[in-house]
Amino acid sequence: MTKRELLQLFKTIAHVYPSFDWDQGKIDVWHRMIKDQDYEATERVLDAYMQDNRFPPTIADLRVKSAGLQLNVPDLQETKQYINTKLAEGSQSATGNHPERLKALETIRKGLGIRD
Repeated sequence: MTKRELLQLFKTIAHVYPSFDWDQGKIDVWHRMIKDQDYEATERVLDAYMQDNRFPPTIADLRVKSAGLQLNVPDLQETKQYINTKLAEGSQSATGNHPERLKALETIRKGLGIRD
């Protein structure tokens, strides 16, 4: 997005939200934050925002959410490994043989002077 396109968005915002104003500093900061955004997509986001919100948008409100979005989704093998690990931890806790539980009980026994 160019600064000229950003200025057009600012004018639109000011028409709907009279309290919205800008200066060169605001233009520079906003441009730095949304210059990677597509103007037309951002304009559509702004239109949708203005229909439902009483206050002027922030930079975060106008950023197209899908831009640069990268999800770290585990594959099937990683998912199975995670589930099996959690099940194993749960079964240790259920049987009372979880190492942390046994260590805590030993500390309590020593503190109370109880012998095995």
